[in-house]
Order: sequence, then structure tokens, then C-alpha cells
Amino acid sequence: MAIDLEELKLEMNRCRHRWSIREPTDPLPQTLVDTLDVANAALYPGIYVSVKTLLAYPVSAYAAECSEVEDATTKHDDRRSPFIVSN
Repeated sequence: MAIDLEELKLEMNRCRHRWSIREPTDPLPQTLVDTLDVANAALYPGIYVSVKTLLAYPVSAYAAECSEVEDATTKHDDRRSPFIVSN
């Protein structure tokens, strides 16, 4: 399914409006899985496909980046990785 950017923007505006008028007892989704659970594929097909695509990305690529950052920080190197957040 090809997603038209303008249609996706309209969907996102409809979705924002929907969540702005929700009942206070209805919590906002906190994760992509939560979003997928509440995203109606018939009403928000672009959002649904986008979230499913994001959930399909392999975790291993992220894990590899994290291990590289850990290796860089344990070498006591003065250079800082852009992934490191210092407190």
C-alpha cells in the first residue's frame, strides 16, 4: 500500500482531534504496540501501515549500535558518541 503524504497528514489531524476529545479515563497510547491496538485500520490506514512498518524493523540493528556505544564508552576515550547522553 502506497501512502500519500497529504492523506497521511489528514489522517494525523483526524487522529489528533480524536485524542483531544477523548474521555479523561481513556489513556493515550504509550508505545507503538499500544498505538497499533487502538489505531483503526479502516479509519487510519496510513497511520496503521506506518506503525506496523516501524514495528517490523529489526531490533538487532539498534542493539548493534548500542553495543558500539558501550564499547566506545568503556575505552575511556575522550571522544563522545552522539548517542551518549551525559547527565
